[in-house]
Amino acid sequence: MAPTTINKNGSQRAKPGPKTSPSTDTAPPIGKYGHRQLNTIRKSISKKDTLTLAEKLHILDVMRKKGWNQPQTAEYFNTIEGYEGWVTQYSISRWKRQEKDWKTQVMSGDINGTARRI
Repeated sequence: MAPTTINKNGSQRAKPGPKTSPSTDTAPPIGKYGHRQLNTIRKSISKKDTLTLAEKLHILDVMRKKGWNQPQTAEYFNTIEGYEGWVTQYSISRWKRQEKDWKTQVMSGDINGTARRI
């Protein structure tokens, strides 16, 4: 039975137990490197999670046709199209720099549109 205390009005209530820190109760074990917790260590991206070359070129084409800037395009594809964080302004910027090379390689048959890594 839990210890009880008597209030000024004579009613009894259960005495609170020892206070515990929420970080020690539910925290995962500390990671391998320093004091970072395991949930803060980013998981590695597997090949099936990355975008294909055709998807990247499609995103750049849509951006050009609709006249959007890079942040607008990233927001649209992450929320509406469901890419959920895979499309960022930084990645679109990198894709734009490489787009010309990708298109020439696809046209010449060096790589196909389903390639995930180039």
